Amino acid sequence: MTPPTTPSLDSIVHDGPGVRIGAFRCPVRNPRFSDSGPIQNDIFVFPRSSVRIRHSGGPSFVADHTIATVYNRGQIYDRCAVDGQGDRSDWFAVPRAVAHEAVAANGMEPSAHGPFSFPFAPVTDATYLRQRRLFRRAELGVATSEVREEVYALLDDVVSSAASRRLKAPRSPDARSTRIGEAIRSVISAGFAEEWPLSRLEALFGASAFSLCRAFRKATGSTIHRYTLTLRLRASLERLEQPSVEITTVALDLGFSSHSHFSLSFGRTFQETPSSFRQALAAPAFQSAVSTLGNSVFGYGTGGS
Repeated sequence: MTPPTTPSLDSIVHDGPGVRIGAFRCPVRNPRFSDSGPIQNDIFVFPRSSVRIRHSGGPSFVADHTIATVYNRGQIYDRCAVDGQGDRSDWFAVPRAVAHEAVAANGMEPSAHGPFSFPFAPVTDATYLRQRRLFRRAELGVATSEVREEVYALLDDVVSSAASRRLKAPRSPDARSTRIGEAIRSVISAGFAEEWPLSRLEALFGASAFSLCRAFRKATGSTIHRYTLTLRLRASLERLEQPSVEITTVALDLGFSSHSHFSLSFGRTFQETPSSFRQALAAPAFQSAVSTLGNSVFGYGTGGS
């Protein structure tokens, strides 16, 4: 009797020369959630949900909408749940030689196990928006001939951000601030549509608002308010891709007080309105049928955020 095959957790949405793009979806209840095996290629990943990741031999960190995670081929790691959605993320696989070139171009040294010597990097609003648009085009099967160049530009952004973060990091990291910062990120990313006044965090952590704000800023370079707003706005991009959902509904579901409040914040962050973002997705170029490339275990393989 032939044993049942294990369904792939990955779907390939673009398979071209020098780059592959895919989606990884693993529910919390999946038996492979905690450990889905080693990464099969050198990749960088943009999370759509929040999980805690720990590369073998390293500390754990929260993988959410604010960062891109990176993995060397063969990377061993594990994950645990944060927001209950499981691991939902989009990945970009590049040839090893390209990854090494990106690392060297940004003045970084490779690790002993591959090109990447860092587990993640913060990403700007512009970079996050570009990757969402690129992934959506690939998902719909309308990726252009420039897709390879666009993926390499994203890779350069991620590595450049990691290099900048390393230069700014103190020689002796503040372990306490890092621990508090990660704890705050964990609770807020699990419910960023909720209200998070400082009084609530004070009660939750048993520490003063001043000490929490200071630790978070030292650990992340951001304020708690800005972090929460960033999560909401980046999460809104996926929701806006659903034309049947009213923009007001998106706004209220994500914790904004009104359509206008959401639109103002969205415009300041992405330099366009939610309506114009949605209209661009409805343009003729996006009306092509969804790609039929199907599922594959290439790229992320049995991977995660």
